[in-house]
Parts: sequence; structure tokens; C-alpha cells
Amino acid sequence: MIYAKNISVDPFVEVDDIKIFRKKLVAAAQVTNKLFNARKKAILQTAANESGSPITYHAEDLEAAQTFLKKLDRTETLLPQGYRYEPKGNTLVILSANEPIITATTVIFSSLYMGNTVYIKPSSKTPSFSRLLIGELKKIPVLKKRIHYALIDAQEIERLIKKGAFVFR
Repeated sequence: MIYAKNISVDPFVEVDDIKIFRKKLVAAAQVTNKLFNARKKAILQTAANESGSPITYHAEDLEAAQTFLKKLDRTETLLPQGYRYEPKGNTLVILSANEPIITATTVIFSSLYMGNTVYIKPSSKTPSFSRLLIGELKKIPVLKKRIHYALIDAQEIERLIKKGAFVFR
């Protein structure tokens, strides 16, 4: 696997209207659900091949991810009353090799829902699902600049963190 070096991360830009953005994100979640249904067999087989886990394990995760996406519009009702909906900024999500489908889906959509820009660093063992998901989400105009696939190594992550590319609060 070849990792990118010396990448740059643009400064964080907040969404203009979070309510409108969330409506578009919920629509993107519905499109993503259709994608999952259309490519279910290939998604499951790839996840099983890359992780070494049984396909049934990933089928349960895919079903849970789809349930999450169907309920994305109810996220606000799950948060504590008085919760402040402030984005953190540019967020770096480092995915583990375990459960690539459910982890990538829930973390990406949750972070986007809060108004963050998301950089996904996949596991080198299971990179395919997050690459597929991000590639599809980047086709949606409102998400094009808010979601990124970061195929970078530990040294590049450290350099970007020291540079202040990501916000840790």
C-alpha cells in the first residue's frame, strides 16, 4: 500500500445553515442505503476477505449500518436536552480493521451530522469499504469538500496533528 505524504488540510469552514445541511445529509443517507442494497453481495464479500471474518458477521453490521442511516434524521432526539450542536472542525477518524462497515458508516455520518469535515484514515487491512463509501459520498455536491479519504501513515498523521490540521477538544 502506498501512503500519501505531505498532504495539506484546508482550514475548516462551517456549513452555512446546519438545518439545510442535515436535510441534505439525510437524503445522502437514503442514497447510501440504496447503494448498500445494490452492492450488498460485493460489500460483504470484500469485508469478509479483507478482515478474515465470516460473511455473516459483516451482514449483521451492514444491517445495523442501514438501520442507523434510516434513523439519522432522529439524531437530535437522542442527544441530551440542551446539548450544544457545535462542530469540532476538521476531524480525523482512524478506523480499525474490525467491523469496517458499521464503524465507518456510523462515525462518518455522525461526524458529518454535527457539521464537521471528516478525514478518514482506514485500516491498512480493510481499506475497501471506507474507500467505496467516501467515493460515493464525494459525488454528492454538499459533501464533496466535507469528506476525505486519507491514505496516510503514522508519520504523516503525526505531522498533520502537530501542524494543527485537526482540532482536538
